[in-house]
Amino acid sequence: MVHQATVTAGFVQRTTQTDYIQFVHSDSVCASYVGRQGGQQVIQVAEDFCLSGSIAHEVLHALGMWHEQSRCDRDNYVQIQFANIIPEDTTNFHKECTGSSDRFDYDEYSIMHYDQYAFCIPDCPGPTIVSLRGLGGVMGQRDSLTFADRGTVDWMYPPWVSISSGPWYRCQGQGGTYAWTASGESGYEFTEYMWYRQWEGSNTWEGLDGGANGTLNLTIGSSDPSFTLRVLGHYWVGGSVWVYSSPDDRLIDVVPC
Repeated sequence: MVHQATVTAGFVQRTTQTDYIQFVHSDSVCASYVGRQGGQQVIQVAEDFCLSGSIAHEVLHALGMWHEQSRCDRDNYVQIQFANIIPEDTTNFHKECTGSSDRFDYDEYSIMHYDQYAFCIPDCPGPTIVSLRGLGGVMGQRDSLTFADRGTVDWMYPPWVSISSGPWYRCQGQGGTYAWTASGESGYEFTEYMWYRQWEGSNTWEGLDGGANGTLNLTIGSSDPSFTLRVLGHYWVGGSVWVYSSPDDRLIDVVPC
């Protein structure tokens, strides 16, 4: 479900990878750590009631997503009724304000949201989560990832962009106009490519004017030193969220010829 719904999240069967996810049987829980832990990372699956949507929920945890009702801004949208929660489970309702993955508006429909009676005490007297927008009935759905769920994964795992062609060195004492081309990961529509240069011995990146189609034409003086080129791709996830790709840096060296 996660692989089909998102652009950037892909899953392969483990061969020799050091860090990997292992699905294991559980008699009673669906559970996962949040984010990459290193080494074997277990997702527990109780086969009698952990259906595909619940497993997708746990996979999103492993990818780094917290519960929706753990957002730092959740008090604007829901009210947590701690008196109705099983005491040993109240930690499941703590806010996560550091290192959170919130990039979209609060989403009661999110597959990462608890239902309104989650972890209720015996003889449950009422909801543990009250929606302030009257959306309690939709909270806790496990049918599919929402737009915000999909966009968050794509934001957390940006695509790659690379400098795919161009000279990787120039002869000492030689100048002129040189051209480089960038290309992005298949399946993405990059709206622009941003080029930067860092001269040898400098800690500063300067912006360069490149073409919208990923091309860069650069005039270099004969006495100019080596430099590093960097390119980033800019693409739209959805809503008001724009994401930069991971950068690609290439040393353009000066060598004796």
